[in-house]
Amino acid sequence: MDDGASITKEQLDVAAQVDATLRAHHAKVERQDVSSTRNRPCVSWKIATRPDIGFELVLFEDSFQIVVNGWSLPIERVGKFAEFAAGVREVTESLLSHDLRIRVRRTLGGRSTGALLLGSHGRARWCGDLLAAVFRMGREERYADWLERQTVT
Repeated sequence: MDDGASITKEQLDVAAQVDATLRAHHAKVERQDVSSTRNRPCVSWKIATRPDIGFELVLFEDSFQIVVNGWSLPIERVGKFAEFAAGVREVTESLLSHDLRIRVRRTLGGRSTGALLLGSHGRARWCGDLLAAVFRMGREERYADWLERQTVT
């Protein structure tokens, strides 16, 4: 069923900023604008990485999701859209500027969940699953040079 929902101008403005950040880091990426999905309209970026990593960014009107190896870290919109947009830019820049560090664990139900280290140096913090982030449960993985980059000529 197509409800006719389409990507908003605000989403497209933020998507352009994410695109600029990805270009600045020479990331190989496949962008897809989906006007109507089962959930809601979104812009997604499948980012080329090492073969052992699956990585995607998804921008909805009310959240930004980082999908790593099958589990998702949602960043919910709180407050004004301008603040949300600034947060999306900051998170994207942080992800692309550093090694990818994740903690992955299995839930009692058997599904994968985890936490992701966001930020840099003294300001870095673990975000995501409480047990992985705070109590350091699960296996920590660190990927240096995880991002596949375009050749610049």
